[in-house]
Amino acid sequence: MNILVVSQYYYPEQFRVNDICEELARRGNTVTVLTGLPNYPKGEVYEGYRNGENREQTINGVNIVRCSIKPRKTGVANLALNYVTYAVNASRMAKKIRNVFDVVFVYQMSPVTMAFPAITVKKKYGIPIVLYCCDLWPASILDVNINRDSILYKMVKRMSSYIYNSCDEIIVTSPSFKNYLRKECDVKNIKMDYVPQHAEDTYSEDTCNAVDNGIVDFMFLGNIGLSQNCDCIIKAASLLDNGLPFRIHFVGSGSKLEDLKKMVDNYGLNERVVFHGFQKMENLPRFYSIADACLLTLAFDSEIGLTIPAKLQGYMAAGKPVVAAISGDAKKIINESECGYQVEAGDYEGLARIMLDVINNPNSLKVMGENGRVYFNKHFAKEAVINQLENKIRDCLK
Repeated sequence: MNILVVSQYYYPEQFRVNDICEELARRGNTVTVLTGLPNYPKGEVYEGYRNGENREQTINGVNIVRCSIKPRKTGVANLALNYVTYAVNASRMAKKIRNVFDVVFVYQMSPVTMAFPAITVKKKYGIPIVLYCCDLWPASILDVNINRDSILYKMVKRMSSYIYNSCDEIIVTSPSFKNYLRKECDVKNIKMDYVPQHAEDTYSEDTCNAVDNGIVDFMFLGNIGLSQNCDCIIKAASLLDNGLPFRIHFVGSGSKLEDLKKMVDNYGLNERVVFHGFQKMENLPRFYSIADACLLTLAFDSEIGLTIPAKLQGYMAAGKPVVAAISGDAKKIINESECGYQVEAGDYEGLARIMLDVINNPNSLKVMGENGRVYFNKHFAKEAVINQLENKIRDCLK
């Protein structure tokens, strides 16, 4: 197949779309990625991509074409400009693309507007669109405190509905997304299938085995935003006795990081909580080797709680037991796999109780971690997931 991949983010930015494209190319497909200038997460264009450098590259068999975009920087206004400039500039480039592709594959994270260039190509050449829905819109806009009754939310909802209904197939990363898209975006006549996200190979290395240092180390890895509800972790920690042998680590960055640090300070938990900042993917096994258990939380008052966070697959791949305050499909997976403890999303008192269970019974962790790894190998391994994606894309051409 000759596949045009539309994704605002791509290598050297660290996202799972990199794995997917490189593996599809390795299997003999011709893969071209239409993306922006790498600037995630700090909002500064990477060295080697400024002043017109490397606008066209071939890396690991994947052809990469980059359009100009406004870097993310900080603040909602800059983020909005980042979103808009990719959608506009990539759509302009899409108009100039020759009709050589069989299918357009959209790796849809936030924002959903990154799909507009795909629609441009479809309108010009009639090429089908397969959209891989990793972030749910318009639900995701609630993460920046946009009111559901606001004019802006209603505009984004209408736009999201248009984008999703312009696709030929939507692949969702959580089964509950299907009902949401049917209800909120009126997606009715488009085929929808479920294919989970995979975990990176580095998560499966033996270096992830924890070292016994006499305390229980809880680890949270990933984005620290409103949807992740990391406040729940700090509130839970504040309920635990100061004499207990535990520590909490945060690896990642995000819009709520500074607020979370202030919260830790206000609760007097500076000796208990360690912030490691954003880390490259190849460094993550080192942090997994610290972790006795991994923390997973999501907001409890929005549809974002329907998500299966990709970090869950990572935790399971690394053989780490999961300690979660979460609802929806992720909760079902934890129960089905018997890979950890869970309470409902937002229940910080319940989270404190299960953290205490882990601290008092560390010997139970090994079995749960092994259960998670077995479940991961069966359902979330990279090769199995990309097999499913490739088959779905191919089926769209029939």
